[in-house]
Amino acid sequence: MLTNEDLIEQLEDLVLNYKTPNLKNVFIFDFFKKDKNNIKLGVRFIFQSDQSTLTDSEIDIEISNILTEVNRLKGISIPGL
Repeated sequence: MLTNEDLIEQLEDLVLNYKTPNLKNVFIFDFFKKDKNNIKLGVRFIFQSDQSTLTDSEIDIEISNILTEVNRLKGISIPGL
């Protein structure tokens, strides 16, 4: 959840341009704006390896790294974390 609409561009830039070898595609599939200070984005990440089938734990590490970067942005919270 974004608590400031000025952060939308920052968050989009971070997730859409995040680079890791197993991340093949990222896209925003949902946008909800209750008001100026309550905005939610739904983001889908597609992971794939050319070397082997990825395990849940490998994907969890990738997601954890992305969430760490997102959490560094002030004014953004991720429900459930």
